[in-house]
Amino acid sequence: MARVKLIMTSTLAMYLNSERELHLEASSVRELLSQLSERFGDAFRQRVLDENGKPKSFVVLYVNGKNIHFAEGLDTKLNDGDEVLILPAIGGGILKSQ
Repeated sequence: MARVKLIMTSTLAMYLNSERELHLEASSVRELLSQLSERFGDAFRQRVLDENGKPKSFVVLYVNGKNIHFAEGLDTKLNDGDEVLILPAIGGGILKSQ
C-alpha cells in the first residue's frame, strides 16, 4: 500500500463534509475510489461514480498531474508520495451558428 495525498475541489469536500486534502493508503486508483466510496457513502458515489462504480464522464482523475485516462485508467498504480486530484471536467464557451 502506498501513502498518497488526495486533493479534491472545495465543492466536493463541502458535500462530503471533509477537508480538501486527505492522506490515504491505496495501491491503485481503483482501490482509492473504493475506500472513498466506503468512507463517504452515497454522498461520494452520487457525485463522483456512475452506477458501475466508475468515475462519471465529467469527473477527471490525475495522478501527479497526469490524467489516468492516459495511464492505466483505474488500474493506475499508486506510489508513496503520489498526489491524486479529483476534478470535474470543465466545459464552456459559445457555439456560434453561421
